[in-house]
Amino acid sequence: MRIITFSLLSAALALGLASCSNDVGGENTNTQNPDANAKRPVTITVGNSGATGADGKPALRSIIDLTTGSKWEVGDKILAYNLTDPQGFDILTAEESGNDTRLSGEVNCKQGDDVALFYPARFNAREQKPGTLQLDMKGQNGTLQGMKHIDYTWGITKNIRLDGAAGVGHVDMQKQYTILRLKFQINDRFLTNVKRVVISNVPDEAEFDLRTSNYKFASKDGYTVETAQPVAQMDVAVFPDNHFRPTFRVEAADGETFIVSVKQDMVVERAKYYTYTLKMDEEEPWIEIDSIKWSRSNLQYDPTVSIAGWEPGYHLAKNPWDYYYMEKKGELSIGTIALPDNYCNSKFDHFRWGDIVYGHNYGRVAISSYWGTWGNIQTRYNSDKRLGDLAHYASKGKYALPTKAQFESLMRHTGQYFGYYCYEGHRIYGLLFDPTVDECQKGYVLDRNGRRLRRSNQDAGYISRANCYMKCFTKEDISKGVFFPFGGMYTDYNEGWRRLSNPGNWGMYWTADGSNQMQAAAFAGKFMFHCNQFHYGTTKGRSPYNPKYNMYSIRPIYIK
Repeated sequence: MRIITFSLLSAALALGLASCSNDVGGENTNTQNPDANAKRPVTITVGNSGATGADGKPALRSIIDLTTGSKWEVGDKILAYNLTDPQGFDILTAEESGNDTRLSGEVNCKQGDDVALFYPARFNAREQKPGTLQLDMKGQNGTLQGMKHIDYTWGITKNIRLDGAAGVGHVDMQKQYTILRLKFQINDRFLTNVKRVVISNVPDEAEFDLRTSNYKFASKDGYTVETAQPVAQMDVAVFPDNHFRPTFRVEAADGETFIVSVKQDMVVERAKYYTYTLKMDEEEPWIEIDSIKWSRSNLQYDPTVSIAGWEPGYHLAKNPWDYYYMEKKGELSIGTIALPDNYCNSKFDHFRWGDIVYGHNYGRVAISSYWGTWGNIQTRYNSDKRLGDLAHYASKGKYALPTKAQFESLMRHTGQYFGYYCYEGHRIYGLLFDPTVDECQKGYVLDRNGRRLRRSNQDAGYISRANCYMKCFTKEDISKGVFFPFGGMYTDYNEGWRRLSNPGNWGMYWTADGSNQMQAAAFAGKFMFHCNQFHYGTTKGRSPYNPKYNMYSIRPIYIK
């Protein structure tokens, strides 16, 4: 991966509002004593005290524009919080539009108090920890105007002076986030059709201290920015960070995916604006876990496909969740989709163990075409290469069948989630092995919230009430690890009723380990709909004893 090319647009532009507020006035029966805290009607006139945008015009807020100057809108809500004598949150409202405005409302305060102001007001603030706000960076669409809900701006009115019911105050405010303008370069061309950017290893949520403006980050789970239409550049808001080291996953409208990682800590300051040109590499089709490079998707055969570096017809699935003849519902024991009659030359992604010459042929004529050898066949062949490691053969030596031991390594070094991914009306059940979980979660089956249920790779067993624990996977979840869709299997060889068995609820994946002349080890997982049981992925129990004539999925590992 290449490090992001970093550049400033001229100099870092101060986005922050440095505005003046004065002429605080108001009156009611409880406000005559300047030393008594009371809910006082106030008016705050907000002006500009020198902060400018790219062209020297005031850089305020609400309508965010770096060229013409941002502006307030009538009705903008500003949160007020008394730091000296906290009485909860109050709301002020902008009464005028433009670079300057007048705020009105009622604030609990007395003479000498310090009051924090924050825009935009959060109406659930009363439920938060006193003196703090819970902020996030979600819901962006890649435009400046799409940041209006996160245009976080803060300042403190210090030492309010009251003269009877009237008061005078002053506030300087500054934006509390950073804007990145992202452009996308691959080799010597710039992409113009970017649809989504997934930013990871950056905070997506934070606790903001209204007294100090300090942030407290609980995690760096990241977030997704998705545009309404394909674009050539995106504006993205991030929290300020002295150790900024993000990874950007860039997805184009045509399906191209690229990934860029920053290798060294960088500083991104609040109220600044930077441009990045992301010099990108294509995303590797594998993910490395414990020095084993797992393919992100299954081996497939399609006679209409020809890819350089592969045997004709063979290739890796486009997406981790893809498998052929996918059913709308996953609870079927026998599929409803009839397989093509041309069983020797149709697309298929289930294979017999050790079969090369008839590898993708699901006709009964090929039922006995498997390798009767024992032991590990990874990268091995028989003398005429009609039998052997199909993944190695199909990829011309780049990939191979994983061994039973390599599956066990995967389970030890990841957290195992059970769940589903929704795609074009399908609910695709499967297992996700996530290497990014905490160390204490690795080697365990986890529920949707990351709670440990039991150790991975135990003897065959199940978890009851599976619906209570399964996770709805996002594309971002799947990109973090290795997802095994439950694509079913082909076992019956019924010439008059060619169907997959258990499509959508069983996942059977060959290993390279032959147990005896007629059986081999497989990695297995399943979801029993009728009794709501999840059988977690394992290589134990009956897993070593699968008839070699069964046609299972293959998830290769990269060995070059």
